[in-house]
Amino acid sequence: MQPTMPTPPAVAAPPPPADHVERPHVFWWSSILFGMSLLAVLALSDGAYALWESRVTTWLPQSLLRLILVAAVAAHIGEGLYAYRLAGRLGLQRSQLGWGMQTLVLGFPSLRLLLRRAS
Repeated sequence: MQPTMPTPPAVAAPPPPADHVERPHVFWWSSILFGMSLLAVLALSDGAYALWESRVTTWLPQSLLRLILVAAVAAHIGEGLYAYRLAGRLGLQRSQLGWGMQTLVLGFPSLRLLLRRAS
């Protein structure tokens, strides 16, 4: 009788990621919220822009700041919608809205965390 080879143990699949929203570092929260807020104030307030222009720089016209603000808001909306849909496709129903809202506010730092889960 031939000796039998032991059967290797079955390799378990890695557990699915927990259904929660991962938070980017506080640096991202503070810098993006500050930057978007400053951009909005300068783009939409003539008085704030006049003060900025007299004390900081005249290099960026207010019309360009308005265009940048519209593009940034559009990009954040698109990223937020994409994150919401991607979280749903990844089976993260409980945290799906959280991923969408966080990405709406932060943009790529949040989306990058979600995309890591997708890969």
